Amino acid sequence: MPSGEMRSFDLRRQDIAMPSRRSGLHRMAVALAGSVFWPADALAQVRTPVPLVLMDGADPRLTGPLMRLIADAAHLEWQIQSVPFARMMLMAERGQALAFGIAKTAEREHRFVFSETVLKSYTWLVVRREHPFPFKQVEDLRERHVCVPNGVSLGRDFDAAKGTLFAPEQVGGPLSNGFAMLRAGRCDALPFTSHLGPGHQEIQDALRKGIAAGADVAVLPTPLSVSGVRFSAGRDQPLAALLPRIDAAVRRLKPQIAALLKAQP
Repeated sequence: MPSGEMRSFDLRRQDIAMPSRRSGLHRMAVALAGSVFWPADALAQVRTPVPLVLMDGADPRLTGPLMRLIADAAHLEWQIQSVPFARMMLMAERGQALAFGIAKTAEREHRFVFSETVLKSYTWLVVRREHPFPFKQVEDLRERHVCVPNGVSLGRDFDAAKGTLFAPEQVGGPLSNGFAMLRAGRCDALPFTSHLGPGHQEIQDALRKGIAAGADVAVLPTPLSVSGVRFSAGRDQPLAALLPRIDAAVRRLKPQIAALLKAQP
């Protein structure tokens, strides 16, 4: 990555409204901006309610305990919603929530501010088991059809090759829609993002137990990209003031986060 956007599915459509200067969200964020500088004994008594959006399909076996760790260390109370990626971007940019899993790119830095890296994320290519192909670099996708979730960045080279080197097939909604398209033969490969690094049998086993249960798929052995996974907020939005507080908590939690990742199935 700058790739992979981290990926339960209980999205209820509702209008997205800009928070007014009188709204509860605005007052909360402005009041809490100063909490970055509160003494530790005061913070220990306070839980700041913070709206947080995750991408549909994010594995709750990882995101659940990870978000609890960070909430406890940063004295936050997450109000979590899982949404499609395009909606996650919009909500974060408009200041309606923090986001976890938007990849950091040069273009996005004009619109968002980002936390430090929380963990590494790998983007793998999932294919139908009966139709694997050699893959080492983006060039190997030439003349293939690749299912691509709407609005997702999977690295500068991959993004630049869409529509020229290979044909992108847009995937809307949850990631399960992409697996349905792959099984139906509408694309040759589907990018899938995971905290699991090299050792693709482990990734394949995790897919079969999770979102691709019952699908006859395989994972190509070379990752498409690797990137850091971060929190983000709309640039100049009040919620961005919480990022230094989250960064400080994540730095203290490095050993616990490493242990959590190691224990994941």
